[in-house]
Amino acid sequence: MALDRTIQVRNDIYQELGEPEIKTMDEFYKLLETVRDSHRTYNGINMWPLAVHWQDSGMLGDVANIYGSKIMGYKYYNEDTKKVEFFLRAPELIKAVQFLNKCYNKGIVDPECFTFDGTEMGEAYAQGKYVFTMSWFWNLWTADSLLSGEDPNQYYKAIEVPQGTPDVQQHFGYYHTAGDLCLSVTKNCRHPEAATHFIDFCLSDEGQILDFYGIEGETMEFKDGQPYLKKGIYDHLMADWDGYRAKSGIRLWDQMKSQKWNWERQAESPVRSANRAMAAKYAFDGTYLKPLQVKSTTLEGILFAEIEANIIPQITEIVIDPDASKVVPEMKSLLKSYESKGLSKLEDVWTDQYSQIIANAS
Repeated sequence: MALDRTIQVRNDIYQELGEPEIKTMDEFYKLLETVRDSHRTYNGINMWPLAVHWQDSGMLGDVANIYGSKIMGYKYYNEDTKKVEFFLRAPELIKAVQFLNKCYNKGIVDPECFTFDGTEMGEAYAQGKYVFTMSWFWNLWTADSLLSGEDPNQYYKAIEVPQGTPDVQQHFGYYHTAGDLCLSVTKNCRHPEAATHFIDFCLSDEGQILDFYGIEGETMEFKDGQPYLKKGIYDHLMADWDGYRAKSGIRLWDQMKSQKWNWERQAESPVRSANRAMAAKYAFDGTYLKPLQVKSTTLEGILFAEIEANIIPQITEIVIDPDASKVVPEMKSLLKSYESKGLSKLEDVWTDQYSQIIANAS
C-alpha cells in the first residue's frame, strides 16, 4: 500500500491567495506564475513557487499520471495494445516533461530539486523554501513541525490534484495490495530456530506493540488495556522521524506492520489525516503492476538494470534543456535508443507476467 503522494501547499500562503480552486493544470501553472511574480521570501530566503521531489524515481510517472496515465515503476498497462509498456511510450509522459521543462525555464520550479539528495531536499522543506510541492506527504512532517512551531498556521496541506487532460481522470500516486516487503532466513543461518522465534515475536501482539509504541513508561503507556503513545511522543516523531525512531525504537524495524496496533489511528493529526485522504482519492490501483519482475541474468534484466541506472538522469537533461522545442524529438530519440537494445522483449516479459497474474487472480 503506497498512499502517500500528494500536491501540497503552504497553508498560510494559500489562504493569502484566497484558497483558489485549481481545476486544471493550466490554472495551476497560472497560479504558479502569480506566486513567482510576488517574489515571496521566508526568514530571508527567496521562496520558489514549486518543488518536485525528484529523488523519488517514480515522481516523473506521478506527474505524467496527472494527465491520465497509470505509470508505476517505469511501466504501465496499455488498454489499447493490451500490453505492459515502457513509460516512454506514454504520450502523457511527454506532457509531464513539457510541463516540467516550462516550469524550469520560466523560474517556477527550484533547479536544485533536480540535484538535491534526500537530506538536502528535507533541509529545503524545513527552511520554508517552497510554496507548492509535489512529494510524499510524509517528506514534509519535519518541515511542518518546525514551521508550525513558529506559527500554527504555517504547515503544508494537500490539495485536489488538477486535471491534466480534459475528460480524463487524473491520478497522483498509486496503491497496491500485493505487498512489497518480505523476510527470509538464509540457508547459511547458524541458528535458524532462533531466527524463526524472532520472526514469531515480531508478528506477535507483544512484538507489534513494542515496534509501534516503544518501551512502556518511556514512550508508551496502557490505558484500559490499550497501548497509547505518551504525551509529546507523537510530536517528537513528527519533528525528527528517522532520528527519533533510532533513539526510541518506535517503528524502528517497521517491516511487519499490523494495522491492529497502528497508533496513527489514535495520534494522527487532522491535517495529516486529511493529507492521507487526499492521497487516497487520486491514487490508482497498481496491484497487478507491482509484482512484475525480470531476472537480472537475462538480456531483458540487464537492459532493465541499465534503465534503472540511467533513465531519470537522461530525462533530467531534457527537462533542463533551455530549448523547449527539443523536448518531443529528444524523448522520441531516447525511446528509439532503448528500442534498439531490445525493449520490446522486455515488454513481452512484463506482459506475460501480467497476464499470468490476472489469470491467477480470476
